Amino acid sequence: MPPMCVVKGKTIRSVQSFCCLDAPINTVWSFQERAWMCDMLGELWFKDVFLAHCGPERPQLLLLDSHRSHEVLGLLEEACNENIIVFALPPHCTHMLQPLDRTVFGPFSKAYDRECTEFLSKHPNNDINKQTWPRVFKTAWEAALTVDNIKNGFLACGICPFDASVIPDSAFLPSDPFDVPLPVNENNSNSFPATETQAIVTVASDSNLDISVNESTVRNDEFLPVVISTPSKDEIEVLQPAFSPIAEIRNIDDGFPTLDQVPLLLMALGNDEVQLGGNTSYTRSST
Repeated sequence: MPPMCVVKGKTIRSVQSFCCLDAPINTVWSFQERAWMCDMLGELWFKDVFLAHCGPERPQLLLLDSHRSHEVLGLLEEACNENIIVFALPPHCTHMLQPLDRTVFGPFSKAYDRECTEFLSKHPNNDINKQTWPRVFKTAWEAALTVDNIKNGFLACGICPFDASVIPDSAFLPSDPFDVPLPVNENNSNSFPATETQAIVTVASDSNLDISVNESTVRNDEFLPVVISTPSKDEIEVLQPAFSPIAEIRNIDDGFPTLDQVPLLLMALGNDEVQLGGNTSYTRSST
């Protein structure tokens, strides 16, 4: 199948500035304000590229990633009318399940870099611009988009012929940042995972700790500045993830903090024990 090239622009004139005749045969050209895929371009690709070159055999299976432009209503309706089965791959799985990712994009990237280097070495006075880029792109496309590379992609993913065993067991393991054993607090079963900003705490009775969120000084979309006031009138400002339950808390004048609030307390405790009145205390355990 030929490629579809999307250039940055607001009108068809942005396409006309390219030397389209030097691109691969039957290349479909279009434009978008930011040169991004969108719903309209998804339908255009399906009709002018896929349906125009997929052949008359029916039914056919079309594997796509989960980008929104691949799941628009117009595309799906046209697929139903043409007896095309559209299968959207799960998110974060294309590195193992997408044939193009396995055996095509890598060779294409290398071929494109090699062709750019050769072009600039042969034409030191020229740049790779709108006039010369289609020629460079065509050479890299024809070198990488071979029948063998495409077939090997389906083979590597276990799609055709079907073979689920080609996906190793390691592909189903959690990613390294989350593959961390959870520490256990021997003194209390109600414990929390210890990280750089969280530790284990032993829950006691009630307290008069005051917690407030200063909404007027939000740093960014991910963190909220939170002020913790202890009975000794010390105030400590810490950054708490905005998606945490504590971000919904405004004031706790009295009453014992809930378990959801404990990680916030720990960020202010450091390695010291804070006495909250009576026999109540919160202790950060060393990790």
